[in-house]
Amino acid sequence: MKKKLIQALVLGLALTTIACNHSVDDIGIVRDPEISVDINGKAWQSRNTFVVGLEKAIVYKSETDTAGLLYYTYRMILNGQNEAGLNRKITIRFAVQQPDQLKGRYSTQFSEYGKITEAEVLDQVSNDEYTSYQLINPDSTTFLQIDRQSTDKNLIAGTFAFHLVNTQDSTQVLEGTNGIFKDITYQKWQNSNL
Repeated sequence: MKKKLIQALVLGLALTTIACNHSVDDIGIVRDPEISVDINGKAWQSRNTFVVGLEKAIVYKSETDTAGLLYYTYRMILNGQNEAGLNRKITIRFAVQQPDQLKGRYSTQFSEYGKITEAEVLDQVSNDEYTSYQLINPDSTTFLQIDRQSTDKNLIAGTFAFHLVNTQDSTQVLEGTNGIFKDITYQKWQNSNL
């Protein structure tokens, strides 16, 4: 009886080892997008994140300029929960001069890379009530920095921070500090979009 039990265990172990043995062709890289930021000193993480290309904009450096510069806008949208366990949505919209080159530092002032054109947090207060916090231009603490970009995999990584004011009560402020994002997929502009 003992012999048959040992043989059954050995056979089961052998079958398990064979079934779990993967070939080199089965190995792949699993990307785990991550985004986090401290909001008013409390850690916050996004449940899902995406970056989409939206539209083109013409920017004139001054009111007397007759020729404008073409910029392409992207929107980074972060979804998660606030302290009450309700929905929180963070949106950062930024404009770039080259639609396939996102790497650079963006602030609320135009630079050679582009500019943050909008930043907003929507916090759900109840089933049908939201509080909105928005960017007040210009702001020296708000930035989005894309340090790494993989154009073949459409991935970006970098850091960000924001200073947003409640649209109903300017004494209420959301400070986002130590923002980090990695392996975030972005939508490439297609030639038909250009």
